[in-house]
Amino acid sequence: MPPEHPTVSAEADPSRPSAVYVHIPFCARRCLYCDFNTYDDRAHEIPRYMEALVHQISTCPHAGTPVTTIYVGGGTPSLLPPRQLQRLFDTIRCTFRVDAQAEISVEVNPASADCECFATLRSCGVTRLSVGVQSLDDAVLRTLGRLHSASDARTALRLVQAIGFSSVSADIMFGIPGQTMDSLQATVSTLVTLGIPHISAYALSIEDDTPFARMLRDGRLTPVTEETAAEMYAFLVDYLSFQGYEHYEVSNFARPGHRCRHNLVYWRNKPYLGFGAGAASYVAGVRSVAVGDPRVFAERIFAGESVVASSESLSPAQSLAETVMLSLRMAEGVDLRALSLRYAAELVARLEECIPALEKRGLVRFEDRRIRLTRQGLFLADSVIAEIMAALY
Repeated sequence: MPPEHPTVSAEADPSRPSAVYVHIPFCARRCLYCDFNTYDDRAHEIPRYMEALVHQISTCPHAGTPVTTIYVGGGTPSLLPPRQLQRLFDTIRCTFRVDAQAEISVEVNPASADCECFATLRSCGVTRLSVGVQSLDDAVLRTLGRLHSASDARTALRLVQAIGFSSVSADIMFGIPGQTMDSLQATVSTLVTLGIPHISAYALSIEDDTPFARMLRDGRLTPVTEETAAEMYAFLVDYLSFQGYEHYEVSNFARPGHRCRHNLVYWRNKPYLGFGAGAASYVAGVRSVAVGDPRVFAERIFAGESVVASSESLSPAQSLAETVMLSLRMAEGVDLRALSLRYAAELVARLEECIPALEKRGLVRFEDRRIRLTRQGLFLADSVIAEIMAALY
């Protein structure tokens, strides 16, 4: 492990990665809707995987880089024993120059996180927890195949607040088979009452090769209608805005000062480093993804081989398209003046050409050289973004 670097404030440099993502691909049980890179029958591999992960981080060619955000996701990072968590964060701090005010986030599952886990994370300098609540309705949780109960989730949220984390986020889902508007409203109002300052709300998407997809094909699952899902989303937007949350990204709501800084790096298409099985990195215009299987990942690390499964050098047009796609998801929208500093004039002009038609249909508004989705466009975000992407390619 390299000598420890001092903890200093990171200098902003848009060409260098300032964000670190670490993937923990293990779960106690895989949820019925999940298509993430995670495994629920291989907990015995955690020690060897963590050895490989620590080695990958400590030998990173970007050692010494200033880092302002760290995000540990999964999978279920809260499955890791306290000593493994401590070693992971010690390694990150010994490898990078972690900003004194860095946002350090960890995903936790109410079924695996307890007081000892939260206390360990707090002692490791973690500032922000993302709690996988999904719902506070036991029937909905059973439909999703979650291990925790609504009571478990409420207890976990109260614990993390009592232990003193500076920010807490609750992940929830809507558009779930059997979920009612009353159920969703009860979940969200409880989170507001508990004082949770950040809420991420995701529409259920039934992905191929998941138990939900097979259940749907077999007629054992009845999805909610598009109209019902739209009504649920409209409720979330209106209710949380009324309660003082900023709707700063299509699926994310935050009290002032509680936006997820790490995710803003992704949405602004800035560079980042990814560590672990299946993790992506974006550095110097090259996007790379590591092998997904944690066993193969560890084998390659210890054999001194590359763990990169795929990589792509983005062309200027591809980079612009991704930047626009991601920026449109945010309330701040797309700043054409900033784009003009990063991309060729003809590429930005191509983007401008498609704006009037979208504006005429009430899907975007164009003010002060900035493109933003309207309320109607927000509800059709994927379609609007796809139309713009087609114009750029």
